[in-house]
Amino acid sequence: IQSSFVGSPSLIAYGDGDWHDSVQPADVSYRRRMVSAWTVGLLYQMLGELHQALSHAAVSEIWVGELPGIRDSIREDFNRYLVRDAVVAVY
Repeated sequence: IQSSFVGSPSLIAYGDGDWHDSVQPADVSYRRRMVSAWTVGLLYQMLGELHQALSHAAVSEIWVGELPGIRDSIREDFNRYLVRDAVVAVY
């Protein structure tokens, strides 16, 4: 997951699309350089669900222990880079 982040912010790359896969950048290099608030939000939610599920399973505590920090970084960067004047940017 972290290898899919765009640079140092903890925001996952747009990749091959989000909820509307027909919306693709004209320049394919943007797939690794741009982010979608929708995709970032889904990742944040999924990591919370994954952490909760793994906390109840017999999984390495070290790995499970990293998830809250990753989620915190995503939330901080989401608010820093994708929210302006209480409005969430699409891309």
